Amino acid sequence: IMAGSAISYLTEKLKLKVVRAYMGALMTSLEMAGVSFTLLKMTPQWAECLDQSTSAPGWPTISLGPDGSAMRTDTPPFPTKGTDKQTNLSAHLIQPNTIYGQSLRNCVSSLCTALIASEAELNRLDRGGGDGDCGTTLRAGVDAIRKEIDYILWDNPYRALLAISDIVERSMGGTSGAIYTIFLTSASIALEGDSKKSPQDWLKGLENGINAIRRYGGADIGDRTMLDALIPAATAFKTELGSSTDTDTAIKALVKAVEAAHSGAESTKTMDAKAGRASNVDSSLVTQVDPGAKAVAIWLEAVLNGLK
Repeated sequence: IMAGSAISYLTEKLKLKVVRAYMGALMTSLEMAGVSFTLLKMTPQWAECLDQSTSAPGWPTISLGPDGSAMRTDTPPFPTKGTDKQTNLSAHLIQPNTIYGQSLRNCVSSLCTALIASEAELNRLDRGGGDGDCGTTLRAGVDAIRKEIDYILWDNPYRALLAISDIVERSMGGTSGAIYTIFLTSASIALEGDSKKSPQDWLKGLENGINAIRRYGGADIGDRTMLDALIPAATAFKTELGSSTDTDTAIKALVKAVEAAHSGAESTKTMDAKAGRASNVDSSLVTQVDPGAKAVAIWLEAVLNGLK
């Protein structure tokens, strides 16, 4: 019924030609009622790709063809080449040999514990305008990190962040997984080189990650996303840190950053969502703190606790 109505609207009202239509439970969402429509501007190359066979269990093998009839294709899949992607995980158990590596491991361990404890709260917040699975998605990521935590090269912050990015990419689904992968990969660029990194390097990494989310996610401060906690936190950290490279000053700056993150997350209660699934929900129904912003405040505070 919904697919038929959508096709009628596209062809009769918008005068568009529908050449393929797929229906089914392509991706389920926890605690979220309704349906989802995805449109793709078709090209001959896209049509050829879509008509290939696939072993993906959720992908329907029958589509609506150009003439409105059911169409099935059994074209062999395109040949693919394996990749030689270098892993950033150690092949054996490894413990940090430096105080900096141990501190980084402590921070990530604290972060994992905090997000696991907050799973139910984040899911509750996400039910107001999302899938209701923000906490569960983050839990999947941190569970995977904890499983491989002893194989991460903590003495090399650059390799450590890339390893965590790889783990997140493999284990976290949805938009959150993609956004955090982009964030961590971009942040790692500022940490290349010597293993000992100053607070200024970490600030640069944070700014790199934020700019990448802005660029690829299309959101900004005020849009009711994780950036409403991240950007105020980065601003507060930068202001308090100044030009200092001193660890004590950095800790004080991080305290201010955590406060700013919590304040920024709370401010999302009164914002109209301009990005993410919540942007498709009536604003009168979205009255809770944005779960993505809340999660940032939680893990940033956990990082601070890990350093104490």
